[in-house]
Amino acid sequence: MKGLYYFASADSNSGSVTDFAQHLLNKLHWGNQPEPVSWLPNTPFWTVLAYGISALVLLYMAKKIHHYRRQSYIRQAQKRCQTLLATKSYQHLPLLIKQLCQQRWPEEKLAHVSMAELPPRLLALQGGQALSQHTCEQLESIAYQQNHSLSQRQVRELQAWFKEFQ
Repeated sequence: MKGLYYFASADSNSGSVTDFAQHLLNKLHWGNQPEPVSWLPNTPFWTVLAYGISALVLLYMAKKIHHYRRQSYIRQAQKRCQTLLATKSYQHLPLLIKQLCQQRWPEEKLAHVSMAELPPRLLALQGGQALSQHTCEQLESIAYQQNHSLSQRQVRELQAWFKEFQ
């Protein structure tokens, strides 16, 4: 407590203490400015880590873009299906279904399969919901009929099948 009292006192020695403190404060100023901190990592490990993370981000973005572009045909086919079903232009549906199957499973060559042979192959490929045999036979015969129609159940089945590709 004596030191604090000494700084707080107003005797003749207090001026020399404050002068000494001022001298110490003046010495705190930098003689030379320090070099600016680099944005680049200083060690090889951090450089490799930064490049690795950057490469992973770029690969992820490239994969997402590729997937989006690959799915563009499916999105277009879904829009076209909605248009054909809304306008009741059912004669174009078999070709659209075959084109979509060819795009989705190119190695299976489903574009060359008749509509009657398509349901078992789709069931094997999709595993889930596939078009029924009756709907495919109806779609195959539609192309050759003047007055063509599909039941509401068949229309709902086609809509559900096209939505499954999203």
